[in-house]
Amino acid sequence: MHVPALGKHLLLGVSGGVSFASHERDVADLRARDGRAQLATSLLNLPIIADLRWHALISPPFALELGAGAGLLLSRVTSTALGASSDSGLAASAVGELLMGASMPLGPGRFLVRGALLAGSFVAASGVRRFGPGGLLLLAGYAFGS
Repeated sequence: MHVPALGKHLLLGVSGGVSFASHERDVADLRARDGRAQLATSLLNLPIIADLRWHALISPPFALELGAGAGLLLSRVTSTALGASSDSGLAASAVGELLMGASMPLGPGRFLVRGALLAGSFVAASGVRRFGPGGLLLLAGYAFGS
């Protein structure tokens, strides 16, 4: 969203998303009949971030954007082994973002590709060790009216 009071090169944005990762592996476990157990872990992240971006044409019609943002990251971790489960529930943490991207006009908006570094505060939740949700993001999408 372009806010005229910020100048023609500054944009204000709000974004949300979802990411899911899961992993299963065999681990040594003396409680299991054969000494091995299947461990399954999954992570769900729902980031909601407001950002301020500097946006300028670098070679028409392509534009470059650089920015930073802050928001909320809702995360849930689950683990299952030997029929026992542990679930963090939905835990909230503060998150910061540094981003860089490029865009080009397409229809009533812009097609964009963006890379971001997401850093979240550690989350402590029942049944799961504290974890730090964050990492590198790659996004391809569409921005209406910008």
